[in-house]
Amino acid sequence: MTSLAPWWLYSSQAVTIAIAFWIVIRDRLGKRAARARAWSQARQMERERIARELHDTLLQAFQSVLLRLDRWGKDSGLPEESRNQIKEVACQTRAIVVEGRDKIFQLRNNGKACQYVANLVRADGGVETALAQVKFRFEVSGRERPLPIDVAADVLDIVREAIRNAVSHSGCDAVTVKMTFRNRSLMVCVEDDGCGIDSRVLSERQRYRHFGVLGMYERASVLDAKLMIVRNNGCGTGVILRVPMRAG
Repeated sequence: MTSLAPWWLYSSQAVTIAIAFWIVIRDRLGKRAARARAWSQARQMERERIARELHDTLLQAFQSVLLRLDRWGKDSGLPEESRNQIKEVACQTRAIVVEGRDKIFQLRNNGKACQYVANLVRADGGVETALAQVKFRFEVSGRERPLPIDVAADVLDIVREAIRNAVSHSGCDAVTVKMTFRNRSLMVCVEDDGCGIDSRVLSERQRYRHFGVLGMYERASVLDAKLMIVRNNGCGTGVILRVPMRAG
């Protein structure tokens, strides 16, 4: 007559089998998650490569064309009708550049919740000023923290518009951008040494068709940020943007 093994022996065997089964399942799930992470990382790296190629080739080519159009549009030696047509083409080209930059931003940030913005500002400022042969200075102080994607996009657009206005309208020799990361805020200052902004543009910006300036204020309002555009006492214009941030 065969004797049965004690109940606790069967119980311990069942536990051992369950543990082994759990280890196998965890290992498979871990490998699957690792493959998914690797695939996602590879896809993001490819997106960033495409974004760099677009920025360094096609977009800079459009920037060069835009610079030439801007200069021709201001050439008093050309007939007024020709200058107006050139300005229309320049507006269309600028819209293409803006849309291209937005697409590049989306490529770089697909699937991300936050973005470090300082290097993007540095790169954009370098391109905007280099085409116009204007010196560009860039400074960052404090511990940089990533911004939510929509906030980073608006900050980048505001700073980009400030740099573009300085290069296009002030006749400046240099543009300086300073970014200061504080515990609860980000401060961005864009300064130029040009002729200084017309006070009428600040008080009646839409009337004088400065929709870029109007857009800067609108974006700042969406961010619940403070934006100041001032004419410096000596010369030039200062654009100061203060964006609230969570402490951390």
